[in-house]
Amino acid sequence: MQIRLRANWHKANEFCTTLGMVFVSMKSQVEHNELIRFVEKMDKFSNATRFWIGASDLAEEGTYTWVSSGQLLTFSNWADNEPNNENHAEHCIEIILNIYVNRVWQWNDNECRNPREYFICEGVDKHCIENF
Repeated sequence: MQIRLRANWHKANEFCTTLGMVFVSMKSQVEHNELIRFVEKMDKFSNATRFWIGASDLAEEGTYTWVSSGQLLTFSNWADNEPNNENHAEHCIEIILNIYVNRVWQWNDNECRNPREYFICEGVDKHCIENF
């Protein structure tokens, strides 16, 4: 089942959590490519679309971390001249496909309050804590 909702970054993170999931993160180009293949299978997306992923620099300007783990980004796929923190207001990461401006699944920082974004949640390994 696929649910296609749009929300601001904070509400998207909250929605993932209420489902017992986390905001999507990726640690490599391979994981990024897998995510893009998943997105491209959906009929909702066209030649110009964008969606939130679970990283931001809300805790410390210029230091991007994954909200699900608190880990620093070790992989990124920034578009040219990004992140730029335009108007000192862009702190959350989106992935953009917009063939009209030559952005093909590249990352951009955007205002977290932007409510027009799709987002992706992923499952959590519930066996990450060992029994005593």
